[in-house]
Amino acid sequence: MTPRPLNPRKAWIIGYRMSYEDWCQWSPTLPIPEACRPPPTEDVNVKRRNTFYWQYYTEWKNKLTRADQKKLPKVRYERVDDTILSAFIPFRWFEYTSQEDADPNDSDYDASVFQERETDVAQLQNLLKFLEEQGAPVDKYKISFGCMVDIHPRDDWRAH
Repeated sequence: MTPRPLNPRKAWIIGYRMSYEDWCQWSPTLPIPEACRPPPTEDVNVKRRNTFYWQYYTEWKNKLTRADQKKLPKVRYERVDDTILSAFIPFRWFEYTSQEDADPNDSDYDASVFQERETDVAQLQNLLKFLEEQGAPVDKYKISFGCMVDIHPRDDWRAH
C-alpha cells in the first residue's frame, strides 16, 4: 500500500540548479527595459536582496509572448531556512512520500528516477538555446543536475 503524500503536498523536483551567486550575476543580463530594472542598492536587507534578482527574471518573462512563456520551466529558489542556495530549474517531478524515497537501501528505491536522463539533457539544451536567442546566454558549466524536495508543482504559487 502506498502511503498518502504529506500535507501540504510535496514532490521530488528533478532538474538543474544554478548557484545563487551565478543567478545573481546572470539575471541582470536579461534584456528588459531600463524602466523595469530595479535599482541595485546596498541599503536593502540582505535577506530581501534576492527579490531584485527574481524581479529581473519575472519582468523579462512577462514581456515574452505566451507561447514563449510556456517554453520556460517554473524556476524556484532552493532554500535551507532563510538561506538561498540556488535557482532550481525543474523538468520533472514525482510525489514525495518520505525521505526514504531516495534511500538506496529501501526496497522500493528506483535509482533511475534520480539519474539524469536524455530527455533532461535535451530539455536543458533547448532552454539554453532559447535563452541565448533571447540575448541572455547561460554558461552550461554553471548548471548542474540534481533534485530537491519542495512544494508540489501543482500547488506552488511561488514558482515563476
